[in-house]
Amino acid sequence: MSVRKNSPASPKPTSRSRESSRSPSVTDLKDHSKAKRTLCRNILLYGSCKHSENGCAFRHDGPFIPSSENLEQYSVKKKLNAASASFQPVRALPVKAAGAAVFVPKSQEKSLFLSRERTPVALSPGSHAINPYNNASMLVNEPFHDDSGVYYTRQNQFKPTLYNLYNPQPSPMPTLLPYERTVNGLFIDDTTRERIERKSEASRQTISALPSIISSYTSLAPLNTKLYRYKEQIGFSSWTYKCTSSIDGNAYVLKRLQDCSINIDTSTVDKLKNVFHPNIVPFHSAFHTDTFHDSSLLLIYDFYPCTTTLGELYLNNSKNSVKLEENRKIPERELWNYFFQLTIALSYLHKSGFACNKLTPSRILVDQTERIRISGCADYELVVSNKPPLEERKKQDFVDLGVVIANLATGRTDMDMSSAARAIYSTYSREFYKAVLYFVSEVPEDKNLELFLQNHIESFFPIMSSPYVECEKMERKISDAFQHGRFFNILCKIMFIIDNNRASREYPIAREKEISLIYLLRDYLFHQIDEDECPVIDLYQVLNRLGKLDAGINQAIALISRDELDCVSVSYGELKAWLDNVYEMEINS
Repeated sequence: MSVRKNSPASPKPTSRSRESSRSPSVTDLKDHSKAKRTLCRNILLYGSCKHSENGCAFRHDGPFIPSSENLEQYSVKKKLNAASASFQPVRALPVKAAGAAVFVPKSQEKSLFLSRERTPVALSPGSHAINPYNNASMLVNEPFHDDSGVYYTRQNQFKPTLYNLYNPQPSPMPTLLPYERTVNGLFIDDTTRERIERKSEASRQTISALPSIISSYTSLAPLNTKLYRYKEQIGFSSWTYKCTSSIDGNAYVLKRLQDCSINIDTSTVDKLKNVFHPNIVPFHSAFHTDTFHDSSLLLIYDFYPCTTTLGELYLNNSKNSVKLEENRKIPERELWNYFFQLTIALSYLHKSGFACNKLTPSRILVDQTERIRISGCADYELVVSNKPPLEERKKQDFVDLGVVIANLATGRTDMDMSSAARAIYSTYSREFYKAVLYFVSEVPEDKNLELFLQNHIESFFPIMSSPYVECEKMERKISDAFQHGRFFNILCKIMFIIDNNRASREYPIAREKEISLIYLLRDYLFHQIDEDECPVIDLYQVLNRLGKLDAGINQAIALISRDELDCVSVSYGELKAWLDNVYEMEINS
């Protein structure tokens, strides 16, 4: 039997089931009851079901999600439900319970539902928040952070010079015209500047653990490369320090001989002070002191920063050594250079009435320009009382000179002279071999340094001409920058006049014109613009104009104000006269 669609007695048709002519079984009734208890999937996915009114068999009363307005009201209703049973106390509260403390729950009950509306909450930093700018220990990227203060006495903080801040000189451009110059060509080159900076840095180093002042010398810093005490061949333990004189402010070498109470001959000290040679470290004074809690003899020499000894440079396997491989040898030209400098230094010492006394590679200082200096020439003369005759010591200097050159040529100090002579014979020229053999041989003939120089003059010619070439290079470098001091003087005058006349003052009319010219000159130097009104920054033009102003030439220039309403034609000579006049008036006012 068919049933009409709109009959109220019939069940509503669904999308999942069709009407059947047969009567519903027990299994169908169970499935229908189970579907009524299942939440419709459309409610979960889309929030609503379009078949809810057209016979959908599933449940459509979804979970109630309250809004933010009725959330609190809903919570109150849930807690205080009128349909719930009323509370009936078993018995009355005791009298002591009235004075009991108020109950505070450990945790507050959370709401079962979340509001869909988002309320912005201001985040406030907690009381334990870390401020990285106030906590110095958080600065882990600080390159000069010193954490040794926890274990040791804090020393003076020393920050090395940042040489990487100086940009290297660019390679010359191939299209550079003969009259064009780069900006770096106007100043001292980076290599010379860095060498001077390193020497200045070495002269300022100090260590606070040493005595602060000894006589008139302060700021001591050790120069010994070894950490243990060593004894010189004169018989006393010695230390070497760098110090600064409080009289002239120059840096000196302070050589300390421990437990040396020998009386100093003042006449010998005066003679040693007059020994001055380019290849000998000058000696200045000698005195005793008990600052180191003993009787020490202090010898003062000139200080040459950034130098090393020939032994450290060629014979020791240290970080400064450049001769580490056995097969590597020093060029012969370099050995002739050392040979020539040592020969003329010994010749000067012998003519002055002294001997070098035990010449070794550790006593010969060498710098970056291959210039050598013999150090410690006054030690043996002042400390050793029973000295051999001067002639014997001079002959020993000749042998020591040959041994030093042989050690440098072979790279070894433990080789006997016969083996060293064979190695030199197979490696270097015959003339160099004969020169070394002349000093190390035991021939009982009188060796003469002047005769030696005459016999090998051809090998010494390149060495003698090289200082003139280096001197010419240095003069060219200085000529590029020697006018910078005068330029700085002019700039200081201009800035003094401008800054001192910014306030409103009443000047004579003539002086007001001169001051206005100085303002126009400042704009002419540093306020140039092109046709597109863009600033023109040309360092070479500024230096060129300052040079013309310093020379006071008769070249006329046009000084134009910034608003282009005033224009003055004046020469550099007139500007220089007006600048000096106004500067004098500023000094006298």
